[in-house]
Amino acid sequence: MKRSLSILAVLGATASISSAVVVPGNSGPGFVSAGSYAGGLTLNLTSTGTIDLVGGGWLVNPDGSLAAPVSDPTYAYATAGASGYSTAFGGDGTNHFVGGGSNFDAYAYSIGYSQSPFADATEFAFGYAGKKTTDTTDADAIRLGSLIGTFSAAPTRADWFLIGNGTSVVVPAGGATLLLAVNEGYHQNNTGAYNVSVQAVPEPASMAALAMGGLAILRRRRRA
Repeated sequence: MKRSLSILAVLGATASISSAVVVPGNSGPGFVSAGSYAGGLTLNLTSTGTIDLVGGGWLVNPDGSLAAPVSDPTYAYATAGASGYSTAFGGDGTNHFVGGGSNFDAYAYSIGYSQSPFADATEFAFGYAGKKTTDTTDADAIRLGSLIGTFSAAPTRADWFLIGNGTSVVVPAGGATLLLAVNEGYHQNNTGAYNVSVQAVPEPASMAALAMGGLAILRRRRRA
């Protein structure tokens, strides 16, 4: 048993863990560093907590889904499939979110920004582009209130990606710092936080090398 635990200890030591607390920025991309990592490394991220987007009037989970409504915003409860939204921002004019989420087209339309370019650059400076969410056909939409990340020090809309409750990302070649933020519009007094855990996953080759190292340790102990 002690020998097995010794090997597990060696293998477990390779998965370095860091953490970060991400709070709303209220005035733009108030991102938080979650650490710098070597290029090619795979990171597993898990997050908990809720954010209260006061300007939108609802509590959201890291993936942008509703935790519980806190008021009755006119735009956050559009029925899934509702049409008539502006297509000026790259969407198809249909609300694809279920359960009270708001996509980029719906949000922009609801507050009067129905034409491009944006009337207020700070309002839409970040966070509305990235990987497709689970319930939208618009690949450039991420739910408001979601936990998002980027490896760019000066991110554009296209540099952000959804992290949500959990995801895996690969660090770009050459190494980079992972930056985290809440996807929010320009609202004051947003509260809450997302607690994020970052775990580095060893490559298969590294795991094999460590296993061999563990066996070598056992052999030495047997000889002793």
